[in-house]
Amino acid sequence: MGPRPTVVALIVLLMSSTLAGCIGLVPAREFLETRRDSVETVTVYDRVAFAHTFTNAVETYTNSSSFYVDESVTQIDVYFKASFVASDTIGCADAGGALRYVQVTLTDADGGVAWSTEVCEDANPPEESLFAQPEFTRGEWVLTVDAQGTGERFLNQFKDNFNVVVTIHRNCMKYPLEDSC
Repeated sequence: MGPRPTVVALIVLLMSSTLAGCIGLVPAREFLETRRDSVETVTVYDRVAFAHTFTNAVETYTNSSSFYVDESVTQIDVYFKASFVASDTIGCADAGGALRYVQVTLTDADGGVAWSTEVCEDANPPEESLFAQPEFTRGEWVLTVDAQGTGERFLNQFKDNFNVVVTIHRNCMKYPLEDSC
């Protein structure tokens, strides 16, 4: 006499219920993947900035900062503004004859000048944009500022100043449920 049909049915039922769990995960995962939002490219902005207001009769300012450029960088914007008290009447020298100026240089990783300006009178040019053509030189870029100006603290009204901001645009792949950027 062969095995009883009840025992065979119980064994088949037991095996099919344990194997269905593993095999059942595949369709469940595929279903969840179709419900997930798609990967999107977002732009992340990094900034390097220098701003200074001169408060002494003759004051110098020198500073530099570096940032890293890789294949994700698509654009670099440079904003610059300088204000010199009475530059329209006395020009680049103050009443005592001291020179007033702001010199800004953005140097790429190969040592080439990507952007620069030197002013000694009020300046507020439009923001300039540098684009990757086809890509930027990879490596460490340096923003350098060298300036000299005048100011006073007594009336707190006559002060030379400048502001320079470099904005680095980076593309980043953002995956759902992850904060990778």
